[in-house]
Amino acid sequence: MKKQKDLTDAQHKALDESFFIDHVVGDKIHYTKDFYIVMYKKMEYEKMSAVEAYESMGFDTKLFGKNRAYKAAQRTQKLIKDGQYLINPHNYDGSAPREDFGDLTPEEEAAYYKARSKYLELILEHQKKIQSLVEATYLSSKNEK
Repeated sequence: MKKQKDLTDAQHKALDESFFIDHVVGDKIHYTKDFYIVMYKKMEYEKMSAVEAYESMGFDTKLFGKNRAYKAAQRTQKLIKDGQYLINPHNYDGSAPREDFGDLTPEEEAAYYKARSKYLELILEHQKKIQSLVEATYLSSKNEK
């Protein structure tokens, strides 16, 4: 059985300042969903290497090692391939105005507009039901008189 190592105090301190960390167990760093999304965008759209992307997100490879950056990139690619972090309309709030989302890639913007359309279709459906309920209430109250 392999003995579990712990991170150094310097490594823990560096991780405490990062919002990309979910939790740490021994020497295993568990990243947030946002970490994998940002890592993917940096490698895919900005054409950064695994090490460049990892460092640009605030992780010092001199402190953590390049292998950790490569492993994080490998895990990112696996999650994307499995479809877990692809751009998806379900990840966007269609009730929020477009301005709330800031700069989006064309793919993200398309996903937002799909979510927005779905939201507006739902609102329209509810409006139709409300109209029917108002008419039914009116007719039933008229018949009771």
